[in-house]
Amino acid sequence: MKKRLFSVFVLTVFMLSFFSVICVKAETDIEAGSLIKTADSSTIYYVGEDGKIYVFPNSKTYFSWYSDFTGVTTVTNEQMSEYTLGGNVHYKPGSVLIKTPSSSKVYAVAENGKIKWIKTETMAKKYYGDNWNLLVDDVPDGFMTGYTEDGEIDEDSTYNPDELEEEYPTISHNKFLRLKQTIKNRISNLEERRCEYLKNAFNRLQERADRWGVEIPSIGDDYLAECTASEGDDSSDDTTVGNGNGNKYGWIKFKKVTVCHQPLDENLEPVTITVSANALPAHLKHGDYLGECEGDSDSNTGDNTDGNDTTPPVISNIEINENVSTTTITWTTSEATDENIKYSTSHLADTSSPNEETESATSTSHSMLLEGLTASTTYYFIIECKDESGNVATTSELYFTTLQEKEVV
Repeated sequence: MKKRLFSVFVLTVFMLSFFSVICVKAETDIEAGSLIKTADSSTIYYVGEDGKIYVFPNSKTYFSWYSDFTGVTTVTNEQMSEYTLGGNVHYKPGSVLIKTPSSSKVYAVAENGKIKWIKTETMAKKYYGDNWNLLVDDVPDGFMTGYTEDGEIDEDSTYNPDELEEEYPTISHNKFLRLKQTIKNRISNLEERRCEYLKNAFNRLQERADRWGVEIPSIGDDYLAECTASEGDDSSDDTTVGNGNGNKYGWIKFKKVTVCHQPLDENLEPVTITVSANALPAHLKHGDYLGECEGDSDSNTGDNTDGNDTTPPVISNIEINENVSTTTITWTTSEATDENIKYSTSHLADTSSPNEETESATSTSHSMLLEGLTASTTYYFIIECKDESGNVATTSELYFTTLQEKEVV
């Protein structure tokens, strides 16, 4: 008993070095799946279906499961004493890679504390992308004893980090305290799976960068090379043109990349746009993420057929095609509208007289060419569309960067 109490004490002291003071609500009804702590400690526990509590050994383990502390409930010391400690919480399967400071072996985390040795860098890149090393967490030797080695990851492995994250969505699932959730809508095409690995791996790096201040040195060239559609002929002379942002691959200018753009105004919803890959570094630095925004839909919701249309049109499928002195912006609307683009080299909220291009003819497919632009310059713009009933739709502020002028040799 003394040994057990001492272990809990050591874990509590260890956790205090990681967690800041957390503001949470006080409740008395604690259900399985809850996160709890006491008022005089920053140690957080997970309440399992077996009635036991499981402790987070460090903050990195916690953040592999949760993005913030909003779900943590404060309980009294008396309530906490009613629980039996069931053990440590393990890293979420598929979320990160781990190693010990005393060894160079890197492991992928599988279910219920199992870890699999990634034998080669090639395998690490296959599942986690070029920047896989930024996903590696050092686990103290003492805590590594809570994990069990379970084979290796090589060419014949069926390890799938994304499916693991789906299959074990909660700590209870991971500890087999609840039946595993049925995996629905699995990606059947192997090439699509590969691209999902790389996209999700890079987006995890984005989140990691925001949380820990990690600088991402590149934009995932393997994702760009394999998972984006080519727009032009790679043999063109223009393929040697860079973007002025350190992009070493001229052909990347022909690639199209879908990103979820995060508006500067927090009151506005993110919007899915498609940009050329040369513009991707700037969008990622801004905070955009690879892939479509969650819940995005191209459904047509703008038309009313009762003769009293009061619904604004829906703007979607925005694509930005940059060049040196021109940029073409295309998009679709859920019903026939006119088109208007306001743009400037400054944020539009700070611009009294932005440039403007308009087209009064109505359509559901739109394309507008902006000319006379300056090379290697960032422009901010909004799209505004009005349907035949006068209903107006406006995008949040977006941006693009024109290409660098080709050097004359």
